Amino acid sequence: MKYLLITLALFILIQTQAQTSAKLPSSLSVFLDCSNGGECYLDYIRNDLDILTFVRDRTDSDVHVIIKNQWNSNGGAISNLILVGRNSFENLSDTMSYYIDPNLTEDEKRNLLSKNLKIALFPLLKKTEIGKTIEINFPKREALVIDSIVKDPWNYWVFQLGLNGYSDGNANYFNMSGTGYISINRETEKSRTVGYFNAYREKQEFKDNGEVYVYDFQSYSSELNHSAKMNEHLALGISNYYMNSIFSNYKHRVSLQPRLEYSIFPYKDFNTKRMVFAVEIGPQFQQYMDTTIYLKSKEMLMQQNISLISSFTEPWGSINVGFFWSNYLHDFSKNQFSINGAISTRLFKGLNFAIWGNYAFVNDQINIRKGDISVDQLLVKNKELLSNYNFNIGMGVSYRFGSKNNNQVFPSFKGLNYSINL
Repeated sequence: MKYLLITLALFILIQTQAQTSAKLPSSLSVFLDCSNGGECYLDYIRNDLDILTFVRDRTDSDVHVIIKNQWNSNGGAISNLILVGRNSFENLSDTMSYYIDPNLTEDEKRNLLSKNLKIALFPLLKKTEIGKTIEINFPKREALVIDSIVKDPWNYWVFQLGLNGYSDGNANYFNMSGTGYISINRETEKSRTVGYFNAYREKQEFKDNGEVYVYDFQSYSSELNHSAKMNEHLALGISNYYMNSIFSNYKHRVSLQPRLEYSIFPYKDFNTKRMVFAVEIGPQFQQYMDTTIYLKSKEMLMQQNISLISSFTEPWGSINVGFFWSNYLHDFSKNQFSINGAISTRLFKGLNFAIWGNYAFVNDQINIRKGDISVDQLLVKNKELLSNYNFNIGMGVSYRFGSKNNNQVFPSFKGLNYSINL
């Protein structure tokens, strides 16, 4: 009896080990999802991490990696790798984050992504047959440079100067435009300060039967905002704005508005779910270039802005919707309401659908010039006209079928691919 029990125990142990070994997948199937504002560098990643099996549909994957970037005011970003397990890893749910410095080149960015993908996927990869062959090399302690206290000589302030121009034309038409800007930014975990000044100038010339028509217009704008987080649900701030625009009939438009924002979900959950309510209210001074349809040359008004913004990122897709209301307090009929949003989803394997756009009900154009404008000014959009609505909308659908794998990269005849980081 004793030997029978020992034999039975050994048999059960051998069967358990055999079943455990049989459950190990040969490789790790990965679906990279960049539909939520992330950068995937697909060709590079598939070539650099060819040990993985990349698939075209999330339902075929062991792990669905959602790459989502949250940009800050200095041009950098927090990149979030949201891991959602499927099949052999269906209970997996994890998020890994890393910082993308705004001064990095494209090559440095894609190397950084590859490095962090390796770290994020290693715990899963080691549970595959390939995991048995992986080796990890640690640097020697003396090769490490560790400084527990990092001092920033700029105290997180970032400054940027920019200038760009554009020109085109032919024998009958000439267009030239230029933009210059200055921006200052400071962003920490607890507060953000953003400021900019922008100047724009455009000149158009049209020739018709010996006549030359010239349209010259410019605009200037500046803004300074400061916001501070009170806790995980509440933030306070103040905004100052200035604009000069021939098109909108503003010689000077100046506003100063305190702001309050309340987040339904804790701020720490912004990567996957976000719903915030915000209100701004304050004085606004407007001096016009020409007398308005309300016979005003200048006026001081009180304005309020109310908004509700929500965004959700899930393995099946994403929803981003915003509702915006503004009105002048002296007359609530002078208001504007707009709905902006985008929804993208995978209806089922291979079939993707997206719809986006905005629609605004406009009843607050108190800046419109008195009198008519000429047809040619209308055609070149030189002056703003009265309209009680504006909109744009887009819709798209795509269907893919064929091989589920997405590993192979053919490098020839890719064409020119470049980007400029200012």
